[in-house]
Amino acid sequence: MTKPNKTLTLRTWTDEQLATERDRLRDELYHFRYKMRVEEVENPNAKETLKRNIARVMTVLRERELAGKTAYAVKVEKADALKKANAAKKAEALKAKALKAEAKGQAAQTAGAQAASAPST
Repeated sequence: MTKPNKTLTLRTWTDEQLATERDRLRDELYHFRYKMRVEEVENPNAKETLKRNIARVMTVLRERELAGKTAYAVKVEKADALKKANAAKKAEALKAKALKAEAKGQAAQTAGAQAASAPST
């Protein structure tokens, strides 16, 4: 018979439940340490078990935190890429507009020069 995986069980809990369990275990560890100093305890190894359980809960919380940051980081990267693409499109549009204006200006100068060189009657 295999033991149930405690970490897998913890992964089904909500963040709020995990935070509550972490606080409860920390409080229990604090009281256990006090009890060890004041009187003899039945199972001194329970301290290690408590510490492991706290670590399990904190590991699951940290995994979720990192997963959330990763998703956020992906969104930020996509937004930055979109901004860069939009900026490149705007730059191309401005460049095309400037070229068009320059071409119009040259055409106007050519037309003006031709009109000036045409004989007056």
